[in-house]
Amino acid sequence: MRYHFSHTLLDDVTASVTEAFHRLRIVNVPVVAEQVRRRHLSENIALEDIEGIVLDTAQMFHIPMEFDGTSGIFAAHEAETTLAGRFATSGLAPHPRPNTTSFGERDLAASPERTTPLIDEPA
Repeated sequence: MRYHFSHTLLDDVTASVTEAFHRLRIVNVPVVAEQVRRRHLSENIALEDIEGIVLDTAQMFHIPMEFDGTSGIFAAHEAETTLAGRFATSGLAPHPRPNTTSFGERDLAASPERTTPLIDEPA
C-alpha cells in the first residue's frame, strides 16, 4: 500500500466524489475508484488503494456510499457514452439500459405458459 499520492490524483478523487454526490446523491466507491484509476494509469496505483482514498474522501464530506461495483457500471457507462457522444462523429447509439425489474417481479409474474402453481397449495 502506498501512502504518498500525487496531488493531481487526490484532486481528481475529490472532484469525482463530489460530482458523483451532486449527480446521484450517493457515491459508488468501486465505480468511482475505477474511473479515477483509468484516468491515472501512468501512476500505476492499485485499485484497492484508490478505493481507500475514495472512501476516506466520502467520509470526510459525510457523503452516503454504496459498495456495489456492478450497480453503477451501467450508469457510469451511460455517462461516459453521453460525454463521448458530444464529440464523436459516429452515428452509434448508446447501449440500451438493462431490465430494471427485480428478480422476483420478472420471474414470478403471471404468464400464460405457466401451468403449475408457484407454491404448493394444501388440498
